[in-house]
Amino acid sequence: MSDYFDKGPFIHVEDMKKNASITQLLQRHETRMKMFLKNYPDVQCPPVSTLADIDKANNHTIKLKTEYRKSINYISPEELRLMLGKHYNRFGEKVIEKIHILAQIEELKNIN
Repeated sequence: MSDYFDKGPFIHVEDMKKNASITQLLQRHETRMKMFLKNYPDVQCPPVSTLADIDKANNHTIKLKTEYRKSINYISPEELRLMLGKHYNRFGEKVIEKIHILAQIEELKNIN
């Protein structure tokens, strides 16, 4: 995982070498898409060919991540332990409280 936070069941992140070619990236993407569609045959994957398509796909990804975060109450104990390390017992509850306050603020901003 490239950071502390799990992305949820529908977001699959893979780190590749910085010097990977476009061809290698596309081949890996196609392989992963085939595997995904084999496991989830009902999922529709529309073609992406414009910047607007990419933006739409990115917004959908953000929505999926946000829904996942809400479903786990924004942070899992494992993520918080990884993030805080030896300070977990001292600051864990305080961090959770602040995360919930920030989440409420974001929800209020999205209402307006």
